[in-house]
Amino acid sequence: MSFFSLQQLKNYSVARWGTKSDVCKNDPTQICLYVTDRCTLSCKWCLKQFESSKYLNQRSDMSFEQAKKILQYFPKAAHLSLAGFGEPLLVEDLFKITAEFKKRPMKTSIITNGTLLLDRIDDILHAEFNGIFVSVNSLDSINYKLTCGGNENTFDNVLKGIQLLVEKRRSTKPYISLGFVLTRDLFNRAPEIIKFAEETKAECLYLHNLIPHDNYNDYTGILTTDDEEVVAKLSEWKRKKNKIQVSWPKLVQKGLEKPARICKPLWNWIGVDIEGNTAGCSRAMGTSKEYGNLFQEGKIVWNNEFRKKLRMFFLRKEFLFDCCKTCAEVQP
Repeated sequence: MSFFSLQQLKNYSVARWGTKSDVCKNDPTQICLYVTDRCTLSCKWCLKQFESSKYLNQRSDMSFEQAKKILQYFPKAAHLSLAGFGEPLLVEDLFKITAEFKKRPMKTSIITNGTLLLDRIDDILHAEFNGIFVSVNSLDSINYKLTCGGNENTFDNVLKGIQLLVEKRRSTKPYISLGFVLTRDLFNRAPEIIKFAEETKAECLYLHNLIPHDNYNDYTGILTTDDEEVVAKLSEWKRKKNKIQVSWPKLVQKGLEKPARICKPLWNWIGVDIEGNTAGCSRAMGTSKEYGNLFQEGKIVWNNEFRKKLRMFFLRKEFLFDCCKTCAEVQP
């Protein structure tokens, strides 16, 4: 199978270099399927911990037929990401979904907390994901249990799963990335995190700033540009050479009055959940019928009134929602 089809390449070109307007002229290049609300953990910073009960295990997992229906609307998409407001490796049809879309000229990736890597290692390797992103978020079992949940063995099992994945992957190896949410407690341990990630032999380490889902006007715990210690340490760490590629967190400017740049995912990314509800954005806003429902609106959802309005606000360099003010996508 070759990457990519002519229509996908044309679509990507328009998305990448075309003129931006409220009506998006290209189809999304990336689709994220939120395949489950169930999870094996209860991370303190997760969107589920701050929402009402809509993500609290009330819905069935996404089925193979639902996934096929979603992807039929956007044949020009080149990247499929499997995620969830929970743990995607819990989903029964997950690898059936992956196998179907690997028949297409489409890259696939999965975002997982790693707790089921040991249990599903053979299925994961057979799926031949292009990318596997494992959220780790701790350096030891005690803090892992406090911040992410699980039991006294969960952290060690996640680490063993990552190590086994690295050892057993084939020549068509998936690109393995580790992720850490840099709470203020973890920030000072960034050099330790880098060393930890290097020892796993993963390819990339993503260090994320905290997203304050409970109150977007509260900067407690967020890494900000006015914190001289944070700025100085980041500058020092970035100058050092590492054995692993490191994606550093974007610092947040307090009281940002207007976006420094447009939110690019609004013109190339769409997330869809089990019921066909679409995500308000790729970071802070979850899925909701008020943002549009693919099963009810069809392909029009990509240019519905919600998305056109949100795009227009960014093009005018204005904020429509408070959550946008702390988002890395629009920071200076």
